[in-house]
Amino acid sequence: MAAADGPVCVAEFAALNDIVRLTEESALAGMMLLTALEQPMPLKAALMDLRKASAGADAGVLGAAFEAARPPLVLQGTRSRVMAKDFADALRRPLSTRELDAFANSSEVGFWTSITRRSLRLIKGDETVKLADECVRLTGEIELVEQVRAFEDGKLPIELESDRS
Repeated sequence: MAAADGPVCVAEFAALNDIVRLTEESALAGMMLLTALEQPMPLKAALMDLRKASAGADAGVLGAAFEAARPPLVLQGTRSRVMAKDFADALRRPLSTRELDAFANSSEVGFWTSITRRSLRLIKGDETVKLADECVRLTGEIELVEQVRAFEDGKLPIELESDRS
């Protein structure tokens, strides 16, 4: 999951390292993490392998596996809801609407908001969004993207340095 969008950032590595710690820092778990980072497999193939491996597993173990994967899933930004649903499906673990609401959703944006944002980006460019996405990927601060979107939607006033003088 963490390598699905390219190289793993520091925040994603920290989240993955936390998963290794859950295994009481097993040498095997650490080796598997390093191997997966060096040679990531396509997400679809990884999910199919997870589905096979989780067949017949106890519901408590599957729930714990999903909870362990939650931090790296959240770091996937607007793709996190789809990825969380796919991950839960691979584990054969149903997710409630409340659980899904904890993950960002790119499809929540309404038609009018989508058109307004696209128009604004055509006029002003999308450097702010690209920069915010990169910052989220590197730091894990998901709130940053939400603040940029709120600003684009006119819901967040941002003072310019020249306005303060």
